[in-house]
Amino acid sequence: MSSNDSSSVGGSPYSIDGLLTPPPSPPPSPGVKNGDEVTTVPAKSSFPPPPPSALQPPRKPIADRALSTVTPAINVNTPQRAIQNFTSQTQEVRELKAQVNFVSSIPMLLQQLEKPEQAFVNTPFFILVNDGGKQVRLIPPDPELVRNKEKYQALKAKLAEQLNAINQHYQGSEGTALGEKALRAEARLEACRNELDQAGIPEPAIPYTPILFAFSSLLNATPSTQPASAVTDSSTIEDGEFVLLPDPPARPAPPRPPTGQPATRVLPDDVDPAELSQHRLRKRSKAEPPNPVSPGEVAEEIRPTGQGLQKVQTTFLQPSPSTGFANIYHTPSEPHAKGKIASVNSGNPNLAVGHGGINREFSDQIHKAASYQKVHERMVEKADAAGGGFITFGPNHFPDNNSALVGAAIYRPEDATDNTGTIFIDVFNKPPGGDQANGAMIYAIAPNGTDGSYPDTEDGKRQWLLDMKTFSGNILAVQNTWNLHAEKKYLPVLPVLRSPMVGGGFFKHPKADKNELAAAIQAGFDEALAHIEKVAISEIQYEETADQHFRNVQRVKGKKD
Repeated sequence: MSSNDSSSVGGSPYSIDGLLTPPPSPPPSPGVKNGDEVTTVPAKSSFPPPPPSALQPPRKPIADRALSTVTPAINVNTPQRAIQNFTSQTQEVRELKAQVNFVSSIPMLLQQLEKPEQAFVNTPFFILVNDGGKQVRLIPPDPELVRNKEKYQALKAKLAEQLNAINQHYQGSEGTALGEKALRAEARLEACRNELDQAGIPEPAIPYTPILFAFSSLLNATPSTQPASAVTDSSTIEDGEFVLLPDPPARPAPPRPPTGQPATRVLPDDVDPAELSQHRLRKRSKAEPPNPVSPGEVAEEIRPTGQGLQKVQTTFLQPSPSTGFANIYHTPSEPHAKGKIASVNSGNPNLAVGHGGINREFSDQIHKAASYQKVHERMVEKADAAGGGFITFGPNHFPDNNSALVGAAIYRPEDATDNTGTIFIDVFNKPPGGDQANGAMIYAIAPNGTDGSYPDTEDGKRQWLLDMKTFSGNILAVQNTWNLHAEKKYLPVLPVLRSPMVGGGFFKHPKADKNELAAAIQAGFDEALAHIEKVAISEIQYEETADQHFRNVQRVKGKKD
């Protein structure tokens, strides 16, 4: 990985204007420095200098010399160079993201270390220790290590010291520099993507190469000039050294807070705490975990009846054992898709793709993710000028063959004062993974249950869940409306809706249980389908986690969906 921040690609023997780099200027006259007289001291050689003839090649008379033709080096393999640039830049982004994710997780890890019985789960990385040449996993701990209580506690105490030191090192300017370096690397990666697009080269799949970071390299790094360097050979790690082993790229899941401890918000990597008001987030110093609510205890007003859901097929997508989450898009390991899929992304009020949680996973998979914020902003301007409602954008709005989209739509609440409740249908020009079943992203900004819009009370929770029910119904209705429009305009129809637990991350009301939210989402879909005369959606796919919240939803009459 190169740490150079230059955005230039490739190398050349030429300088500006194609001229060869001139030789260095001759040294100034002895005794003069910047116009001032100085006293020169001849250097003393420690060995006899070679004779002058030894420094010069044999000379030929000019008449005997033959002209030689030097063909300038021309890069005839531009595609290969573009692919190499993209590959190396992808690796740099992966390494920097891994460091940012780790540094931002340290406060949570330190909380966990305070409880000896606390198990470490859901971290997007492993922490190992080199114990006599053997890599022993400390987070999450190897069962064999846990059985050796004395050694386990000693290693945890030493790890806490190291984490505190790294946390202190990245406070202030060094932490800021690391974040900025990661953002610049992502910008360079996007430039490499554009280079591939312009050359008509399909984006290559970059296999994930396991990387290791020694804690000493993290402590000694100065991100403003040189971030920590990863190693691929564990034999170079010294005995007793702690090692960070990031997971392969997947949807990041922050560590769970210790049982009985106040929930601590983990912000997306690219959110500056100084701008929290802009992102409509605030700190809740006295937040308490929600009271568990079983599927049968969920209030009937936010549970489905099944009247609308019976019109479509229901599928529960199971989580991957390695990530704990279902796929956001169709993959070869899934059954053959029954139509183009529109996958729901929990959007951010600033309309960008690439923040934390599922939004970051979308940025890793969709074409030209960095361009969506400006596209969404232009769509909002058009919708506001029309007074809100449902507005479509045809292919003529995206004439470039390399554009991210071939069509789009926006639903904008008529009384909108911000982007809450706004829903975008982004129909892909180039499907994720090259799978034609992956038709679109539904970028939906959910009601924020944590920004003070809803009181931290049972009544506040109830209102938020009812709003989430309405919001989910709007998502399905917008997709259905797009399909009816697309059929008439010969645009891609999206008969499959793939939904995560939208609003279940940073925006979830602090008193709401996920069983309640899963029921509210299904109830919203149910009511929307019940009131739609011409249903153009054939299947709803729910992205499950290990807790199976969607599958366990109970209908009002006691039926399970």
